[in-house]
Amino acid sequence: MQAARIQLASLTATSKFLVGWAQAADRYTQRLSDELLARARGETASGELVGRLAAASSVHLSEITSLPNAAVRHFNRQLAGTAKPRETRPLTKRSKESS
Repeated sequence: MQAARIQLASLTATSKFLVGWAQAADRYTQRLSDELLARARGETASGELVGRLAAASSVHLSEITSLPNAAVRHFNRQLAGTAKPRETRPLTKRSKESS
């Protein structure tokens, strides 16, 4: 039973890490795109672009470097049995028509 709990905790922690990475990457590319489009439209000066891109990169790196710790915390909560329970929906009986 303990081995199964460890495996499940590992899978959910890995999933949490990968989802966090994908979300961070999406936010980063959106921010870069917004900044480059603003520059292309002439809304920002070329001198400002480098600073804005550096700021976006800094935020992204901060988010990415926090992901391993979040995954480890999630793993530890899973093993300790204190993970937040997922919201469950009540099971409904299928009607004979939908079978």
